Amino acid sequence: MHVLKTLFPILLLCIVVSNQGFAAFEHRGDDEEWISGIAVSIDSRRTFEEKLSLAGIDVDMRGHAKKPLRIVGVNVLSGGEFEDSVLVVAANAELGGTFGKTLECYAANAKITGTFDGDVTLRAARITLDSTAIIRGDLFYSAASIDGLDRAGIAGTVTRLPLEKSEETWSEWREDFTEMVKTAAIASWILSLAGIVLAGILLHAILPEQINMVVDTIDDSPWAALGSGFVFFVAAPFLTTFALMTLIGVPTGLLAGLLYLAALLTGQIYSALWLGRKLAMKLGGAAPAAFYTPFILGAAAVWFLGIVPFVGWLAGFLALLLGLGGLWLTVWRAIRANRS
Repeated sequence: MHVLKTLFPILLLCIVVSNQGFAAFEHRGDDEEWISGIAVSIDSRRTFEEKLSLAGIDVDMRGHAKKPLRIVGVNVLSGGEFEDSVLVVAANAELGGTFGKTLECYAANAKITGTFDGDVTLRAARITLDSTAIIRGDLFYSAASIDGLDRAGIAGTVTRLPLEKSEETWSEWREDFTEMVKTAAIASWILSLAGIVLAGILLHAILPEQINMVVDTIDDSPWAALGSGFVFFVAAPFLTTFALMTLIGVPTGLLAGLLYLAALLTGQIYSALWLGRKLAMKLGGAAPAAFYTPFILGAAAVWFLGIVPFVGWLAGFLALLLGLGGLWLTVWRAIRANRS
């Protein structure tokens, strides 16, 4: 029971923090509204009376836009109602819904599934026109390959734009898009680092002794913690699934799943603090039992390692396993001590 009381606040805390990390931010000007974030999702209940600009890694627009709409993202999906002109710049764009006026799309891959009352201009490496696509105006396109011209319902003329002109225009958009992707990646990195730092500080405020116990366990047996973390990471989902398959085991399986989620969300907090204390002791700038300076130092180190090409994912994964193993060994030893 003591273990449950310890882990449930962690779970609730991390769910709040993780949701905030992926939140979209809204900004309103005199006659225009901007919404940006890592994942931007607009549901069908929202209506926008002003000009609207959306930007993010993943953008899903299902709402109603009455004025001009601009969307910039890596993956763009639309399915709403757009009364005015629409401009889309994306790596992958799947455009459905109802378009009252013109559509202009610059993408690597563009798929068209909606209904378009005005002209449509597509500039992409690959264009796919779905059989459900209806274009009542003219279609202008430039692409290395296009599929579905014979399937889509096109009332107007179909014009292939000169490659020289389209290549020049696409080159300009590609430069802008590259800058956008770099900015989004940096923003994503900063938000994720801020999220783990905030989660660690709040967790320390709630359970300071428990954090130190886990870090001490990692410090005593780092290899054992790493191995235990790998076993826990692999075995826990299978055991949880097996429990959920039996009627009697459903409550246990649900509880185990929640605790597993809590462990995943907090694993790197423990490893970051452990690494930060090691670094702080090497630098001679913090006491071994200090929290804030070593934790921020360790979290930054883990996150900087995470952006190293090819090996960054491995550093983050090892940090997660180290924290998971330390948490599991600490809980297991506490259970054995209580039984004794």
